[in-house]
Amino acid sequence: MPGANALAAPRVCTVKKALQRFAEAHICVVGIGGVGSWAAEALARTGIGAITLIDMDDVCVTNTNRQIHALRDNVGLAKAEVMAERIRQINPECRVTVIDDFITPDNVAGYMNAGFTYVIDAIDSVRPKAALIAYCRRYKVPLVTTGGAGGQIDPTQIQVADLAKNYPGSAGGKTA
Repeated sequence: MPGANALAAPRVCTVKKALQRFAEAHICVVGIGGVGSWAAEALARTGIGAITLIDMDDVCVTNTNRQIHALRDNVGLAKAEVMAERIRQINPECRVTVIDDFITPDNVAGYMNAGFTYVIDAIDSVRPKAALIAYCRRYKVPLVTTGGAGGQIDPTQIQVADLAKNYPGSAGGKTA
C-alpha cells in the first residue's frame, strides 16, 4: 500500500490549483448590504485575488442587525469603502477597487466591461437588478444573483418570478 504522502499528493495538487484560480479571480460584488457585505467578506477569506465593490450607500445604524461591516464607528461612512478596508485587513494581498455609485440601466455596461471572472448581484431594487442580469446574460458574464427583502414590509406579498419574463426592462422581456 502506498504511503500517506503518496495518497495525499493528488489532493494537495488539486488544492494548490484551486487556490491559484482563486488568486487569479476578479469578482465584482454589486450592492454591499445584507447579502453583499457577507459575500465580499467570504471572498476575501477565500483568497480571491481582486474584488470590486459597487455601492453608493452609507452605513446606517439600522444596518447593524444584518450587515457585517455595520459597526457603531462606521455609521455615516460609505459602505463600499468600509468593506474595502475590512477586506484589506483580512487579506492584504487582495486588490480591492471601490466604485462609489449605484448600478443603473444607463451605466451598467460601463462598469461591467472590466472582465470580471464572476459578478455577484446583491441589489435590492428591481430595475438595476434586471439591467445587471440582462447585461451579464447578453455578454455571458457569469453571475450569481440573490434576492432580498429590499425594504419590503409585508412578507406575505413575496412572490417568486422570473425577472426576464415579468420585468419589461430585462432582456427586452425575452428569455433564451
